[in-house]
Amino acid sequence: MTRPRLHRMDRQHGQSMVEFALILTPLMIIFLGILQFGLLFGANLGLINSTREGARYGATLQGTGSAADAAQVYCYTLGMDASGNPCSINTTVQTGTLGRSMPSYAKTNVCRVAGGVCGSEATTVSYCYFTDPNASTSSLRLNVTIVYRHPLFIPLISLIVDQIDGQPDNALRVSTTESFRVEGISSTSPVTDWPGVTACTN
Repeated sequence: MTRPRLHRMDRQHGQSMVEFALILTPLMIIFLGILQFGLLFGANLGLINSTREGARYGATLQGTGSAADAAQVYCYTLGMDASGNPCSINTTVQTGTLGRSMPSYAKTNVCRVAGGVCGSEATTVSYCYFTDPNASTSSLRLNVTIVYRHPLFIPLISLIVDQIDGQPDNALRVSTTESFRVEGISSTSPVTDWPGVTACTN
């Protein structure tokens, strides 16, 4: 009587181990997926906030929408110039709003130019003018677009997430754009007459 009961218990124990192994695999995939998307969500939130901070800074500059103004906003936001070199404002070397908001920020992950793993998107700082609601004057708008490649850390899940942007580079490319009306204008001539400033398309 004792021996058959022991064999039955052994079989039940072995069956439980198999069932546990079958359940553990999808549970681990779900857990790792939550972890990876949590990291991406936190980093992307920092990207959005830092882009907004950079655009807000540019909106308060006493400028004319020139290339020098755009370069200063680029430096303040990204902590580098358009060529990827360190930059400074008033002799103060900038770390960039991205460097302050994103602990894992790496300048090499910024898509400074389009092409390759960056696809058709690129980081830009530009100005345009739009007609005010009273239809008698025009105002200047600053547009800051940041394209960033978030690195993927979690094995297996990275293989799946990496396909979302169409580039198998172990990173997820995202972009965010912030636009602000420029508050401080240092020129008395109409915005529509400023060189290099075109009409806004939207």
